[in-house]
Amino acid sequence: MLKIFLYIIVLIFAIQMYSLINMASQASSNLGEASSYFPVNDTLGHINLHQYRNDSDVCFISKAMQRTEMRVYSYYPMHPFVLSKKSTPHAASILCNMEKNQISSISEKKIIPKSGFVFKTARSGSTFLEEVLRNTFKNATMVWEPFASIQCSLKSMKAEFQEKSLNKFLTHTCSMQQEVVTKLRGDERRNVICNANYNCSNVKPSLALVLANARFFNADIRWDRIFQNAISPSVILLRRTNLVLMGYSKFHHGGCVFRSSTKSRKMKYYIHNRIFTLDILLRCVMHYALGDQEIVTSRALQAAQKISEVPYLILYEDIMSTKSIVQNGLVKHLGNNIRHFHDKSIFQEDIEIKKEHTNEFCSYDDISCESLKKGLKKGYPCLLKQLQRASKGLAWSVPMLQNGEISIHGNCYPIPTLNERRNKRHIDDLYQLRPFK
Repeated sequence: MLKIFLYIIVLIFAIQMYSLINMASQASSNLGEASSYFPVNDTLGHINLHQYRNDSDVCFISKAMQRTEMRVYSYYPMHPFVLSKKSTPHAASILCNMEKNQISSISEKKIIPKSGFVFKTARSGSTFLEEVLRNTFKNATMVWEPFASIQCSLKSMKAEFQEKSLNKFLTHTCSMQQEVVTKLRGDERRNVICNANYNCSNVKPSLALVLANARFFNADIRWDRIFQNAISPSVILLRRTNLVLMGYSKFHHGGCVFRSSTKSRKMKYYIHNRIFTLDILLRCVMHYALGDQEIVTSRALQAAQKISEVPYLILYEDIMSTKSIVQNGLVKHLGNNIRHFHDKSIFQEDIEIKKEHTNEFCSYDDISCESLKKGLKKGYPCLLKQLQRASKGLAWSVPMLQNGEISIHGNCYPIPTLNERRNKRHIDDLYQLRPFK
C-alpha cells in the first residue's frame, strides 16, 4: 500500500511539473510574439520605447484602442456611448488614417469660415469662450448645446431630426442667442434645446456657430447632411487637459452622476456628497473629463473630414496662460486681421464670466489633498502629477497605459507652452507616448 501511495504522489507531482513547464513555454512564446508590438514597461505607467515598433504614436494608440472599447457612462440615464472599432472610431484611429493618407495639411486651406461647430464638453471653458466670440465677432450668431438635456424626447435624439435641425441653423440666420437661452426656464428652455426651436430666417449667415456637446448627438448622424449647402464651414475643438481640475469643476456644476449597476440611491451620492473624495474624482475623470472629451474629439474629427478640414484646437490651459497667442490664432482662423486686435485682449475686455475657483486647489474645504494623493499613488500616475502640479497651469497629454490604451490608470506628460514659434496646437499633441522634447 505504501508503494502504491508513493507512486500516486510521484505521478501527481510529475503531472504538475509538466503543466507548469508547458505554461512557461507558452508564456515565453507569447511574450516573444508580443515584444515586437508592445513597449516594455520600466515603471508603473511609464513606457520604455527602445523596443518600440515603427508606428507613429497615434497609429500605435489606434491599434490599442481597436482591440478594446471605451464605454462612457456620463449623463445618466442616457445610454453609454461606445468608442470602438465596431461603432464610433476613436480619435487616434481617425488621426492615423489621415496620417497614412497624408491629408494632415488640409487645415491650412485659406477660407474665411461662415459657419461651423465649436465642439466642447461641460467645464472645458466653453461658456467663457462663447462670450468671447460673441463680444469679439459682432456678426456671429451662436446656439448653445442643442439636444443637451437628458429630458429631451426620443424624437429629438433621432439622427434625422438632429441632421435637419443643425443644417437649418448653419444655412440660415437664427436670432436665438445664448443669453436668451440662459434666461429661459423649464419647458421653454427644454423646447429650445431639445427641438432646436430657433427663430430662423431665409437669410444666409455671416457667421453661424453651434457650440455643441456631441455626447448628446446621435451616434449615426451623417455630417455630410448637416453641412449640406453650408457656406465655408469650419470646426473648432475646445479641450481641457488637467483632468483633476476639470473633474473638480464638474463636481461643483451638476455633479458626476453616471450610469452603472449601482442603485439610484448610490447615484445621488455622487451628486450631493459635499466632499471631493478619491472615488468621486475617479468617476468624474473617467466618465466626464476624459470620457466625454474623447467622444467629442472623435466626433469633431468625423465632422471635419466631411469638409476636408482638421479641427482647430484650443486648449483651456492655453487661454489661461498665453492669451495673446491664442487670440491671434483664433482671430486669424476666423478670417480677421490680427492687427485690428493689436491693442485689445479679447479674453479680458468686456467679459462678465469669471473663473469661480481661483485659489490653490488644495486650499478648498471640500478637498483633502493628502487623502487624494495617497489614493492616486496606487496606480494613477497621470492624475497624481496633475494634482501635484495643479498650480502650474500646464497642458497635459492624455493618460495612456504602456500598451497605448487610453486609461485613467495611465501616465501623461506636460505639453510645451505656446510661444511665438510654437503658436498652434495639433490634436496629435494630446496623444504622445513619451515626454516632449
